[in-house]
Amino acid sequence: MKKQINPYVHLEIPVDNIQRAQSFYEQVFHWSGKKLPIPMDYVMLDEGEDSRAGLISREEREKFKQTPVNVGPISYFFVKSIESYEQKIKQSGGTIITPTTDVRAGKFLIFKDTEDNIVGLWQQAHDYENLIKK
Repeated sequence: MKKQINPYVHLEIPVDNIQRAQSFYEQVFHWSGKKLPIPMDYVMLDEGEDSRAGLISREEREKFKQTPVNVGPISYFFVKSIESYEQKIKQSGGTIITPTTDVRAGKFLIFKDTEDNIVGLWQQAHDYENLIKK
């Protein structure tokens, strides 16, 4: 049986000013940005075939108790069922920073691994593709 891995989903870049950062990435890399219809100020950067980076304001991170403000970019990994990972993380010595949080486009969870790295998990909503095309 082939072992399934959890693919890398995207990099979340914390910013002080969403519009300024979006303009920067559009000018430097020619990525277009799209505000997602979720309950936070979040712009997904379209890098071509797949979106692999998002911009979130540090203020939003603090408001959602997502992570401490001074944490840098967070790498997210795709999972089919976020809830099944929460216990595994704890049992393996990790710490849940932000418990499973529903943001309409999906769910995320943020944890600290045994080496103090901050990592995210992302479970996409069933209607994600239709949602982001609106």
